[in-house]
Amino acid sequence: MAKRLISLNFNQNIEDYINEQTSNILVDSPLYSQSFVPPSEGEGGTTLPNDYVKATTGGTFYGKVLYSSEITSFSGQELPTASWVETKINEAIASPIDFDALFDARFAQKSIADLGVKSHGDLEEVLGDGVYHLNSIQRLRVVNAASALADGYLTSNDWSTFNSKLSTINTGTGLTYSNNVLNLVLSQIDHNSLQNYSASRHPLLDDSQTTISNVWSADKIVNYVASQIPTIPTDFVSKSSGGSFDALVSYSSAPTIGNANDIPHKDYVDTAINGAINILKTSLVDTSGQDPYSVKVILNSLSLEDLGTKSHNSLSDVLGTDGETPYHVKSADLNIIRTKADATHDGYLSKEDWNTFNSKLGAFSVALDTQQTDFLRYDSGIMYYNPQSLDHNQLANYSDSRHPLLDDTQTTDSNVWSASKIMSVLTGSDFQSYRISLNSGATVSQRLSGLVEGTDYPTGWIITADDTALVIEHNLNKICSVVNVFSINGTTQDAVLLEGDIAYSTLTNEYYNGGYNRIRLDGFATITTDLVIKIIL
Repeated sequence: MAKRLISLNFNQNIEDYINEQTSNILVDSPLYSQSFVPPSEGEGGTTLPNDYVKATTGGTFYGKVLYSSEITSFSGQELPTASWVETKINEAIASPIDFDALFDARFAQKSIADLGVKSHGDLEEVLGDGVYHLNSIQRLRVVNAASALADGYLTSNDWSTFNSKLSTINTGTGLTYSNNVLNLVLSQIDHNSLQNYSASRHPLLDDSQTTISNVWSADKIVNYVASQIPTIPTDFVSKSSGGSFDALVSYSSAPTIGNANDIPHKDYVDTAINGAINILKTSLVDTSGQDPYSVKVILNSLSLEDLGTKSHNSLSDVLGTDGETPYHVKSADLNIIRTKADATHDGYLSKEDWNTFNSKLGAFSVALDTQQTDFLRYDSGIMYYNPQSLDHNQLANYSDSRHPLLDDTQTTDSNVWSASKIMSVLTGSDFQSYRISLNSGATVSQRLSGLVEGTDYPTGWIITADDTALVIEHNLNKICSVVNVFSINGTTQDAVLLEGDIAYSTLTNEYYNGGYNRIRLDGFATITTDLVIKIIL
């Protein structure tokens, strides 16, 4: 039996969950029993349900392990899908290397003529006499002042303007200012002083207490209920159909992958792909001589004219004359021209930064005003605020379902019970489970044909049909809390729980013969298979 998470917001769910857990203990029939056999890979002497394998010891799956839907993101020790592995490998090797294209990308022409007739403007980054060349865009950064529309050098007037602007703004409780943005800090505002705050909607969460003034977490409730019933294995996954996982499946630590049937983790796949890529890279860039056919070795074997014999000053167009030809600048100036200025580097001022600096506030201050009805109000350079004007019920993501009233006297879906109330209900419960077996049939009447009292339904009970309704007279003067209807597979005898209108449309505890002695299930079971009903009273 797999545990399921229950909601703390609905007391009826809690009561139904407790009823269901308690009822399963009391059922003693072949329908609810299982055969137990030693696991194929387990710990000596341990017997487990024959439809599970132990997750902590690796287990052996008889079907394929799969996810219920496609997952495209994995990390660490998670188990990736086959499609994800294939995609990664195809991406890694999808771009073949073309030697001619690589050579042409390195050399514009394969036949190199006398560089002396080449134009100086056609060369790249020729160093001479400690100065450097500028292209036309770099030259404009030196010649023109920076503005909102163009990069350039920072003028002294702009420097004075920007230097006078605010760097930080001192704010008060609940407010921060950074990068021209005023932010609300909810963690600095007293939750208990907000408008419409109600202590009854905020009971304390304390799993160590059992009073009416605190509530338990879902984990505490599940563990407490589990402590009241026999221990149920939880460290298993279904193997009968291979397993179907809704979330990511992962190893707790990295195992050694060596068998063809091992399921690889992402780190193993990454290492395999990187190894294949490194082999490909070696064939391209190896210069150690170990691979005489690598691209770099072949390129290095080419004999080019010795550029060292060329004099820089013998080149044509050394000095720019028309405003477009590269100019010489010193090394320190070149770094400033090439680098965009930021908090740690000198450089040219970008138009984006110019607009940012120019848009900053000249002055700003913050003050508390407990009389205003709005949380924020700006007036003449002052931002007034009042934390008490924040409505707790209007905050983002506020939900009534997360603030139910603590009330042990109610059993509605809008209030919660305290831990002591839950304990009292569980301790004082006297639930009992009953079973009814019905035939297959297209109508309720056909399902009742030939049933035997004491065998197919409890002794003393009366089972009748009322059109499409099933009427069960038990004469126990109890209100039924749970009715589960199971469809029986005629081949495998598996019991499948029917839900919603497929099981029945309405459950009614009828007051009959001086008490709650009759149950009516309207719109009963629209499928025709054999059925088993489990009733908890």
